[in-house]
Amino acid sequence: MRKLKRLRIILSVFSVLAVPAAMLLAPQWMPYWLIPGFLAALLLACFCGRWYCAVVCPVGILQEAAGAALRFFTHGRYHYRPVPNRRILRYSVLIAVFTTMLCGIAALIAPLEPYSNFARLFASALRPGVVAACEALGWYGLAARPVTGFMILWALGTGLLVFLLVAWRGRIFCQTLCPLGALLGLAARRARFQLAVNPGKCIRCRKCLSACSSGCIAREDEGVQIDFERCTLCCSCGTVCPTRAIGFRQSPPTVSLSPLPHEERRSFLIAAGATAVGAASAALLLRGERRQRFDAADAAGSLPVMPPGAQSLERFTSRCTACGLCVTACTGKVLRPAGISQYGLAGIGQPYLNFDHAMCEFHCNRCSNVCPTGALHSLTLPHKQLTRIGVAKYLRANCVVYLDPALACGACAEHCPTGALTMEETPDGYRLPFIVEELCIGCGSCYAACPQRPKCPIRIEGVRVQDTATDPKDYVRRRPETAKAAEPESGGWAF
Repeated sequence: MRKLKRLRIILSVFSVLAVPAAMLLAPQWMPYWLIPGFLAALLLACFCGRWYCAVVCPVGILQEAAGAALRFFTHGRYHYRPVPNRRILRYSVLIAVFTTMLCGIAALIAPLEPYSNFARLFASALRPGVVAACEALGWYGLAARPVTGFMILWALGTGLLVFLLVAWRGRIFCQTLCPLGALLGLAARRARFQLAVNPGKCIRCRKCLSACSSGCIAREDEGVQIDFERCTLCCSCGTVCPTRAIGFRQSPPTVSLSPLPHEERRSFLIAAGATAVGAASAALLLRGERRQRFDAADAAGSLPVMPPGAQSLERFTSRCTACGLCVTACTGKVLRPAGISQYGLAGIGQPYLNFDHAMCEFHCNRCSNVCPTGALHSLTLPHKQLTRIGVAKYLRANCVVYLDPALACGACAEHCPTGALTMEETPDGYRLPFIVEELCIGCGSCYAACPQRPKCPIRIEGVRVQDTATDPKDYVRRRPETAKAAEPESGGWAF
């Protein structure tokens, strides 16, 4: 068991270094690991337990590191304690997560899914330090990304909460709140090979109880038993056992295979049904609130601008887990995590485009290629360059050319990558911007180039459904008169 624990530590160190390296250097490959990795973890759990939680899960590794730090700073006085098997709570969380996801709400899985939590923690708290260290060493291959106060508070709050939970009851997050841990625990419940205690060698010294980070070892009348469904395979129990009574056995422990008592089964079914109904009701209420918010924003022309590949507001907000990978990968630094005002209460942390200090780079499609959940459909660069994520609108009353006819600006038209914005003469003698709606993709290049601040004459409105704009080459070939935008009225918006 000592060799197995050393191997687990080596693989954990490799994982905790490999995952951030992949997020930094090759984020476009992250989506391709999701389904194969999940299936591999599930099959491995069916065979020999939750090794994913032991050597791959970044939140699990951080919890083990927090426990080791507590033991170091307390000079060995910190010990783990057995945790009651909160089976009803664990499965209720799993049912609630699946129910809300089926109802199109990702707000519950966002704070509970391990990789989303780690991605936010890395992007907000760890990446700036890594980039600064690389630049101090003379390597400028990594670009700094914008970090908002909301991102920092969410990431550090999650890290602090995990540390406090470890100090309280070890890896209780993995045993009660993690939906992936509950699913892998179901698979490991009848695993082919499980950790078990040899009753003939056990001397009941209870050292394994204080070493188990999962708190899944209990002392009963017939001896010490390991609940392998909750075991995260830290292998500490086997290393501290003086008689080497703990090891992998082909025969599963009785405690993992024993059926639920009648009263507990009834309580579980009642709790599962109540959780499913409550989660579905809450999800439907959130969907109704979100739909009303989108309808009102659509009527007022204030829809948020979604990243390229989102396809529609309803689809995007129902699949995004706010992991922050697209925000980290954004070359133009225009993606930011949303508050309540963009997507509502159920969409906190989901990305949107903020054009105040940046624009969506025309020759970049990284955000759509790093999404691990499919919330952003993968787009090729030519397809992304024709995807309409918003529409530019022009207010003549704020334009510097209209306010001072002696100035010849035209910066917005010069920076438009699709030719949707041109400078044309008006009957009253002004040379003003005109916007061709069928060419506009809402990238924000015109807004970023406009020197008029704070009252910019151009604003970008989001669209509820992203469609494909007309190819500028096709437009130039046919040049229909109906494609030219009408002259804007004074003080009004024109497309």
